[in-house]
Amino acid sequence: MRTAEVLGVHRRTLVHRLARVERLTGCTPTSTSGIAELWTALEAARALDPITSPGGR
Repeated sequence: MRTAEVLGVHRRTLVHRLARVERLTGCTPTSTSGIAELWTALEAARALDPITSPGGR
């Protein structure tokens, strides 16, 4: 899995993390609609609280 290599983690670690994201959010991070939903939620969080959200300053 090239994604795991780029992220510097073992393939199974990536699989487990993606499964955890799905379990916690109910979104499927491996589908186009799930990726779009997660991205939209992260952008909304950043817009509402840019200081404490991921990637905030």
